[in-house]
Amino acid sequence: MGNTEIKVLEFELFKNQPQIVHGVFTRDGGTSTGAFDSLNIGINSGDELPAIANNRKFISRKMG
Repeated sequence: MGNTEIKVLEFELFKNQPQIVHGVFTRDGGTSTGAFDSLNIGINSGDELPAIANNRKFISRKMG
């Protein structure tokens, strides 16, 4: 498994707006390995489906 520490970038404009949940994720982190060694969430990418599901769970938890 890859690095599970993921990075979220936020827009300054929305940081003081608690009703707006937002974030931009980088490729860093995630459980995908090999050629997909990243936070891959594309189901049609050829990556292993369990890795994609785990990556999506990480994003969901991070966003609350």
